[in-house]
Amino acid sequence: MVGLRNLLFLVFCITGILLNGIPLFSQNIHQNYFFDDPLSFREDHNWLSTHEMLRIYELTIQFPGEEKSMTTVTLDHNGLPVTEQIAQSDYDWENREPGSITEEFNHIYIMDNLFLRRKTTHIKNAGARPDTLETVEMLVNFFNREQYKSSEGLILVYEFIGETRPASIELFSNENNGKRIELDYRDGWLSSAVEYSMGEEGRNQKIRSATYDYDDHNRPHKAILRIDGEEKRVEITYDRMNKPFKITFYSNGELVEKRLYQYERREKIEIPGLD
Repeated sequence: MVGLRNLLFLVFCITGILLNGIPLFSQNIHQNYFFDDPLSFREDHNWLSTHEMLRIYELTIQFPGEEKSMTTVTLDHNGLPVTEQIAQSDYDWENREPGSITEEFNHIYIMDNLFLRRKTTHIKNAGARPDTLETVEMLVNFFNREQYKSSEGLILVYEFIGETRPASIELFSNENNGKRIELDYRDGWLSSAVEYSMGEEGRNQKIRSATYDYDDHNRPHKAILRIDGEEKRVEITYDRMNKPFKITFYSNGELVEKRLYQYERREKIEIPGLD
């Protein structure tokens, strides 16, 4: 009986690791240093313990005019997004159910040589007559591998500082010459990221850059984004649970965008008899 209980306890522990997504490995992604989407937050691309979350709601308000849109991100048990839905509406937090969905992104993950390939199908006018715009691919580097090449000709090359922190990331495909992201750190924390388009004979052209400031809790609370000659200041505010609930963007001192967040936690799985 004792042996059976020990076996069940071992199964329970292993199941808990799988379902709750304990970060036994790194999840470097080749983009998202520039606040592109609700999950692009810091050097590990995750200000949240996303394995605890079922959904993230991002209410975006554009200024002037206060045009609103709601993005609903549904996550799997590993904290990876599987569906993103965007709806244009005067949503508030009391009405988070999707109404007229204007865009939808569906993600499928495939493990290949310790790289997780994410294929995304982008659907516009997700309703009675949806239009599939494109299918794109990106990579999640689960085990900090230095290089990956897919059968479709997608090549990803990492350079690391130590064992875990990427110093640069290069991405090549059959369609273009590729891009490069160079990363710098200060006191162990990411201080800046610069993205280049890679031309012939090693000539690179800067596309955009970001620099980050941290608060006393080592949380990024300010950033400066520079792209096409425009400079934006970003400010991040956290709630009592250490999760961001507001991100504001300023251009030339004027408020241009505000993002507000709420979170829906995943229900814990309980196994009867294991008390």
